Amino acid sequence: MNLTLRLLGRALLIVTVLAAVAVAACTESESSGRGAAPAAQAAQPAPDQEEDSWGLTVAALDGGGFSEDDPDSIRANFLLNALAPRCGEDAEGMADNAVTTRRILRNDYGVVVTLAEVLEGLNDVTVGGTNFDCVELLIAFVILRGQ
Repeated sequence: MNLTLRLLGRALLIVTVLAAVAVAACTESESSGRGAAPAAQAAQPAPDQEEDSWGLTVAALDGGGFSEDDPDSIRANFLLNALAPRCGEDAEGMADNAVTTRRILRNDYGVVVTLAEVLEGLNDVTVGGTNFDCVELLIAFVILRGQ
């Protein structure tokens, strides 16, 4: 009976985290214009302007990454580009998932992690494979780190 209640509690927690990740993903895609018509999307940078990489953005959110040549930016770019094909996402989607994971851990569990720790953890469990459900792996990361 006690084990059944614990398993039921875990299942409820997983469903709650899945719902939070889904809502965050929908909110992010609506605000970033991913689902919008081309005319409604933000203007593309001019060909002579370089757009910052997602690795630079991730490193900057972690308090580093002041340039593309910064070691934190280089590592974040490597991780995002390595994880993208394994998880069926692009670098932006992987960055969004890492930010959502960090936000849930901080807001719901009081656990502070860096985006680099989230990406490194995901990289460790997906190395050498493809077609992973990385959202489920990030949920497991939340559950294990949140305990």
